Amino acid sequence: MLALASGVWALWWAEALVLSPLHHHRIGIRMWSHWDAPHFMSVVRDGYVATGRRALWIVFPPAYPFLVKAVALVLRSPIVSALVVSFVASVLAAWFLYRLVRIDADHEQAWRAVVLLFAFPTAYFLAAPYTESLYLLAATAAMYYARTDRYPRAGIAGAVATATRIPGIVIAPSLAIEALTSGSKLVKKLFWCAVTGAGTAIFLGVNWIVHRNPLYFLKVESGPPWFQHAVPPWVSLVNAFEQLAHLIPREPHTAYWTLFARLGAAVFAVVVLILGRKRLRPADQFFAWGSLVFFLAASRLISLPRYLLPVFPLYMVLADRTRSRRVFFALVIGGFAMQLFLFGRYSQGSWTF
Repeated sequence: MLALASGVWALWWAEALVLSPLHHHRIGIRMWSHWDAPHFMSVVRDGYVATGRRALWIVFPPAYPFLVKAVALVLRSPIVSALVVSFVASVLAAWFLYRLVRIDADHEQAWRAVVLLFAFPTAYFLAAPYTESLYLLAATAAMYYARTDRYPRAGIAGAVATATRIPGIVIAPSLAIEALTSGSKLVKKLFWCAVTGAGTAIFLGVNWIVHRNPLYFLKVESGPPWFQHAVPPWVSLVNAFEQLAHLIPREPHTAYWTLFARLGAAVFAVVVLILGRKRLRPADQFFAWGSLVFFLAASRLISLPRYLLPVFPLYMVLADRTRSRRVFFALVIGGFAMQLFLFGRYSQGSWTF
């Protein structure tokens, strides 16, 4: 896992070294810090604040920035600490994904799932100062511990997931479904499933402490720069189609290809999950479909290709469906090609979800 993750990360650095002179950018650690990443670094340095532009960062749950802050006490640099946390979390997440698939399949299929994870077009976010790696680690660990009947650990891992990403709340019913299918010690298992809500409670508590409103983050998300609010899951898709049809993107800086990418990501996820309806356990299906519905229930699909990255059941299905080496290598090569294109843009500060 470590060798694969290190090799992929080295490939991203090599690409940035090649592209940087062409775009007159300085190469270095700062190439990772774009878009939401500086906001996380602001929370790491200053915590959550009640006034000014930095008050907007209350929308980011605390697990990732607080963990980075802890590492920064040793490494001193917030951005270096964030990269270390993301890299280590991505390696551990790959290990848990391997172990999870290995419960029901052979080594080759489990390894394919890991390779497909790192070949996902937006997988560079696993190394960036974003929450994807920590959230993937928490979600895969929670499900793995549930599958191996270690529910106290599953509950703690689930709490980390809900303290890392708001959609992490889908992990609680997912673990409960797994508990209901296992039979024994049901009350104890359901208790630990409920413990996963502790992460969300902590996030709401942070909102209360800073703004005296546990749901203040919803108010912030509805305004600039996000303009996000809850809608029926089909509305965001209809809006994206309408933008393409009328060629009037809501954001002037967003190219038309990103609209195609968002819609394509939604279609991709639906197709893969339909193909895996017999392969996935009920708990995995609930986590995947629940996550997708949660993402689509936001009024704008602006980051959907990135949000799908930690939805681990996708890789379980793809690994099962790529037993042919020709199909597997075609998917991996295509994924890495798209990934390098997107990371090239990201490293230069362009929007890539």
